[in-house]
Amino acid sequence: MQLREFTSGADPHFVLRSPGHPDIPIHYNGLNCNNAEKRGFAMCFDDPAQAKLVPGATYSLVPRNEKASHLWKVIEGLRISQ
Repeated sequence: MQLREFTSGADPHFVLRSPGHPDIPIHYNGLNCNNAEKRGFAMCFDDPAQAKLVPGATYSLVPRNEKASHLWKVIEGLRISQ
């Protein structure tokens, strides 16, 4: 399957989740970079006012995967921090 086919059928919405903190909604904006071994996807905050990562908190990337024919899978243990 080609990347464009996958992303056109996948739910672009995700949240950054950290225990004890509010979820931060983000979305895939259609930009990516890749080589033979890895793929990277650009994400944007849904609302810049909500783009407040708590310093020292560690977030996981959680795909919404609602009403989509293609589902995102996130590497177990992937963590994001400020």
